[in-house]
Parts: sequence; C-alpha cells; structure tokens
Amino acid sequence: MQSLLLLVAGIFVLAKSAGWLIDGALIIGRRYRLSPLFLGLTIVAAGTSAPEFAVNITAAARGLTGLSVGNVLGSNIANILLVLGIGALIYPIHVIRATVRIGIPLTLFATVFVLLLGQEHWGDPAAFQGIARLEGVMLLFGFPLYAFYEYGIGREARVSTESRLQDGFSLALIAVLAGIIGLAVSANLIVNAAGSIIARFNLSQELVGITLVAIGTSLPELATTVTAVMKRNHQLVVGNIIGSNLFNLLAVLGVSSIVNPLPFDNAQFEDLIFVGAASFVLWLVLAVQPRPALRRLHGVMFLVLYVTYLSYVAWRG
Repeated sequence: MQSLLLLVAGIFVLAKSAGWLIDGALIIGRRYRLSPLFLGLTIVAAGTSAPEFAVNITAAARGLTGLSVGNVLGSNIANILLVLGIGALIYPIHVIRATVRIGIPLTLFATVFVLLLGQEHWGDPAAFQGIARLEGVMLLFGFPLYAFYEYGIGREARVSTESRLQDGFSLALIAVLAGIIGLAVSANLIVNAAGSIIARFNLSQELVGITLVAIGTSLPELATTVTAVMKRNHQLVVGNIIGSNLFNLLAVLGVSSIVNPLPFDNAQFEDLIFVGAASFVLWLVLAVQPRPALRRLHGVMFLVLYVTYLSYVAWRG
C-alpha cells in the first residue's frame, strides 16, 4: 500500500513539474520568436514527454530495462487510444492534412525502425536482441531532423501555446529549473515505488511499466490535450501527441539505450506492433475523411481498443 501511495505521489509531482517546464519553455521560445506550431510540436511535445524521459533514464541507470521499455511503449499506446479517445469525446478534433500525410506516417516509420533495430540478430541467437548503445545514437539523430522539418512547414501556422505564467524571462528560467528538479526527484520516487511493487507482487517489469507507470507519465499529454480541445486548438492536439510519441521513440529510447542497452523480448515486440497498429488506425480514420477529424464515435472506439489492449496485457502477465 505504501509503495502504491508513493507511486501516486510521484506521478502527481511529475505532472506538476512537467507543467512548470512547459510554461517556462514556452515563454523562452516566444522570446526568441519561434513559431507557435513549432512550439507545439517540439517544446510542448518534448515537455509533455519529460516524465517518460526522467523515469526512463532513472530506470535504465538502475538496470530496470523492462520497466524503461514498457513505459515508452505503454505511453505511446495511451497517448493515441486513451488521450485522443478522451479528447474526441469532449469535442471533435479537426486535423490538418499535413498531419495525416506526413506526421502520422513519420510515427509509423519510427515504430518500424525501432522494431527492425530491436530484431537485428536476424536468426543469429548470439547477437544482442534489443537497442544497443550505437543504435541509441542512431535514434537520437531522428528527432532533431523531424523538429527542423516541422519548423520549416509551421512558420505560418496560428496555434495558441499560452503559458499560465506571465511573460517574465527570469520567472520562466526559474520555472524551467524547478521543473527539471521536480522531474528528477519524482522520477526517483516513481522508480523506487515501481521496483517495490514488482518485487512484492512478483510482477514483470514490462507489465508495471506499460500500465501503472505509462498511464501516469501520460498525464501531461492528457492535460495538454483536454486544454487544447476546450480552446479549440485542434492543430496542437494531434501535433502534441505525434511529437510526444516521436520524442519517446527516438529521444527517450535513444538516451535510455545509451545509459543501458535495452533488451527486447517477445512481449515487447508485441507491444511495438501494437504501437504501430494504433498509429495506423489513427491514420486510417483520418485519411478516409475529406475533412479529417476525430469524432466522438472514434473516441469511443479508441477507448474500447485501449481497454482491450490492457486486458490482453493483464492476461499475458
């Protein structure tokens, strides 16, 4: 019970810290006249993925590689099916064509790339199956290229990236620093609590990472999505999810594997395939519409798929 309470407390501090980091970073970004869409697809996306980043680095450094991989894959699935599902239930989410043509396919490509890297032995049982350090460096090169591309196409877009802080540069720096410290402290708390739960109930690292921890670290994406939907900032909604998922696959997995190589097993390959399947379903739902949008029926469908997936993961153990 104590471990569960510590986990909940850690997740709460993690979400608050990510909010401070995002608010401060947005003010700094506006000071340097970065475009709103670029801020949404990079700073907000990276900021909402900061919990996954902090937890993963801490878990990888302690050798909890299953927890690390499970957190990334579980967060990506939760971002699409749970977060977008809830967002679409609140209000239909309209999506620009560029997102359907480019953004979501990039997520699919990144998923396939990670899958291929993880299965690189190609029949050689002596080879390392997973993401090694050199492959982590390869993944890291991907996200800056994506961010640079989005900066090029997003300069003229009009998307609100309002911060809850007043536009004070010093206050923004303090918020960023407080966010980083809070992320580090709460990540340690979460990993300690998750490790205790794994040991006490004899659960797999992957199961705890892909359920309890992943849902907790997806709370910033959920908060950002709900806020954006209420303000009708439709481009920011899906753009944030796409950016966060790409950041998780490329930057978070990349850095984590440099800290400690991440071995993959059959369960993690299944979860990677499900990440790709969820991205494909999102693309298909939007691609068949003349004016792409996620409607309430799609939200219900996504939530049903998420519950089905969690049921399968619980059965798999």
